[in-house]
Amino acid sequence: MATAITDHDHVDIDMAALLSFSRNMPARGQTVEGTVLSVSKAGAIVTFGSKSDAVVPPKHIGEEQLTPGQRVSFVVFKSADIDDSVELTRLWHDLQRHCLAGNTVNVRITDVVKRAGSVAGVRAKFKELSGFVPSSLLASAVPLDKLVGTTVAVKVADADPESNRLIFDRRRVLEEERMQSMKPGDVLTGTVRTVATRDDGSEFGLFVETAGASGLVHRSELPLSKDAAVSAHYRAGQQVQVVVLSITDRQRGRKSLSLSIKRLVRDRFISGLQVGDTVSGVVAKQADYGFFVRLSEEVEVNGLLHRSQLPSAVRSGRRPLHVGDPVSVKVASVDAATGRIGLSMRDQAHS
Repeated sequence: MATAITDHDHVDIDMAALLSFSRNMPARGQTVEGTVLSVSKAGAIVTFGSKSDAVVPPKHIGEEQLTPGQRVSFVVFKSADIDDSVELTRLWHDLQRHCLAGNTVNVRITDVVKRAGSVAGVRAKFKELSGFVPSSLLASAVPLDKLVGTTVAVKVADADPESNRLIFDRRRVLEEERMQSMKPGDVLTGTVRTVATRDDGSEFGLFVETAGASGLVHRSELPLSKDAAVSAHYRAGQQVQVVVLSITDRQRGRKSLSLSIKRLVRDRFISGLQVGDTVSGVVAKQADYGFFVRLSEEVEVNGLLHRSQLPSAVRSGRRPLHVGDPVSVKVASVDAATGRIGLSMRDQAHS
């Protein structure tokens, strides 16, 4: 006796086939390796071991040329159902390469993203892939809605196809553009972002935002005594003047900006000295030709008290000077360009 096949049986058979098909096909965001079968204006055909071949649309081929027979890794851009083929893309690989190299790419701003009533950032499109630029990585001088529809240069901060996470950084591009116009010796006004601390809590300087770029003022470049706490003298939001010491290249296309506050204060201290001024100091070092006198501890300004400028009692050794002795000296010469200061005690009786 023949067994009748009901509509319910058809549903079971179709569902089983669909489940079997789904298990054998890669999911969106998955990385697969395949062999290029053909390349044309319509795109590329790739086989990666499944029952059906995959398609790489022309806009998803990416920056590296594909050739038949080539073995290449792809990311699934569109997963398949029974009637459609899988669509692959090479754009994620392009973005990951740019991310590692620190390269700049162009994206089109499509809309402003708001969360909980506040602006979270903007959505940006790199060719056929949609990503996000958080507000913290925008540093935009214009209202965000004015950016919609425009094309801007960004860095790739993160590109993870499995989680569909694509984050762009506009801030770094603007920083680099501003750094291009900077040079060592430039004096700039900046804002303290935060006190720089190590994992053990020790303070090693300040991060300062200046002219749209962020730089480090190392502890050694702050006008502080050795035992002074950085946080006791500086706070976030405080305006400071800095001088650019150096701009150096780092990994992934980043640039490092080294700044100083001490050198500005030091230069101003030296420029404020006039020949004939009487100043106080402490003997810091003895040399064959005289003594070095520390005139400012915070900015480490020393002047030379030459033997010829010493009272006769000091030169003869009857009343010697020692390291650590406080002294009152006159400014005999000042060279602001080199920072050299000549001192004298010839008109004094050393007692």
